Amino acid sequence: MPVDPVTGEKLPYPGDPGFEEGGAPAEAGGEAPAGEMPTVDELDALLGQADEIAAEVEGGEGAEDEEGAESEAKPLMETLGISQERAEDLLAAAKEMDKTKDMDATQLAEALEADFQLRMELEKLAAQMTGEDPEEEAAAAMEAEGMMPPGAAPAGPPMGGPPMGGPPMGPGGPMGGM
Repeated sequence: MPVDPVTGEKLPYPGDPGFEEGGAPAEAGGEAPAGEMPTVDELDALLGQADEIAAEVEGGEGAEDEEGAESEAKPLMETLGISQERAEDLLAAAKEMDKTKDMDATQLAEALEADFQLRMELEKLAAQMTGEDPEEEAAAAMEAEGMMPPGAAPAGPPMGGPPMGGPPMGPGGPMGGM
């Protein structure tokens, strides 16, 4: 059975006693009494206060500083596909390197995308500044770019066997003597 949302009264279905044809089902309660329902302006004010309280709980002005850092690191994050923390490390390292100290984040992202060697130099400097292992970082970056890290064996047939699809290399073959 339908219920009037204002009064909570049960309303009749069509054909039930008390249903009026062409009119509202039973007697709808109408508008809520003044003071019970907040106005839109009052709701907006409450939401504004809630936002302010949430900002204070999250750290207040510290949250705004994080947003500023994220927006500065965002071009690096998007272009290179790296985390915010890594992007911030690269930005800090770029300010120390002569080649990159005058670049903004967008210029730096474009330069690092185009010049892998520059990226490796900057990754190494960032790793040194943060106390990470630069060799491990370089290997991870090379692997992410689809390159082999130093010391990795190339993919392919094992060394020493005949070439695939070629003639046998034993006695009686083209290189074997009889």
